[in-house]
Amino acid sequence: MSAIGAVPTRGFGRERAAIRIGRALVSWGERRERLEAERQALYRRQAAAEEQATVRVAAVRGQLLP
Repeated sequence: MSAIGAVPTRGFGRERAAIRIGRALVSWGERRERLEAERQALYRRQAAAEEQATVRVAAVRGQLLP
């Protein structure tokens, strides 16, 4: 094999490795975004539940509910 034939092969290997790394980084970023969105949704649900509990306690104290 000549030296000229070996250079493009090595370049293609590096290119494929760079593509794999890029795809892994994109996948990692998407996973982080999804986890962050789930975490924010959880915080919103918790805040809504706490607000409802506070309103219910205030209503019970004010004799509005049994």
